[in-house]
Amino acid sequence: ASQAATRLHAVVEARSHCAAALAELAYLPDTPANRRRRADTLVMLVGLSVFAEPAERLVEWMASAEGVLRGCYVFQRFGAEGPAANARHVTLMGSGAILTEVVKAAQQLAAEGITATVVSVTSWSELARDGMACDQRALAGLGEAGAPFVAQQLAQSQGPIIAATDYVRAVPESIRAWVPEGRKYITL
Repeated sequence: ASQAATRLHAVVEARSHCAAALAELAYLPDTPANRRRRADTLVMLVGLSVFAEPAERLVEWMASAEGVLRGCYVFQRFGAEGPAANARHVTLMGSGAILTEVVKAAQQLAAEGITATVVSVTSWSELARDGMACDQRALAGLGEAGAPFVAQQLAQSQGPIIAATDYVRAVPESIRAWVPEGRKYITL
C-alpha cells in the first residue's frame, strides 16, 4: 500500500475517521495529521481518479456532516422507493476504499430488483464508543440513555445488514450489539 493510503487509515486523536469520500475530509478535526491526510487523499483521488462523482453528490455528502463525525451516514439508496418499492431490501455498510465496491454491489442488486441502502462508515470505533456510552448511561440510570447513533442510522433502512471493510472482521463486529433487533447482521 502507498504511504498516502496508509495514512488514510491512521488513528488520529484516538479516533479513526476513514475518509471514504472527498467531502468527508472537510469534517475531520483540524490537526496536523489530518491536514497531511487531506493533502495525501486529494493527491490520491485526483491522481488516480478513484472517485468520479458528480458535483451534486458532494452537496449530499456535505449535508451528512453529523454522520461523518459520529461514525456513519446513509450514503445513497438504490432501487425503487415509496409505494412502488418491492418487498426485497438490503442494507450495505462499507468503509474506506471498499465503499466503491459496496456501491457497485448495491447497483447490481438494484438491477436485480432488490432495493439497497448504502451506509458509509467513517469510524467503526466511534460507533462502538457511542453504543457503549449509551449502555453505560442506561446501566447507571442517568436519565434517558438515548439510542446509539448506529441504531438510529440503520433504522432508516430495511432488510438484512451486510458490513464490508478492508479491516479484519472484528472491526465491524464491534457494533453488533447495537444493530436493530430482528435484523440479520453479516460481516465480511
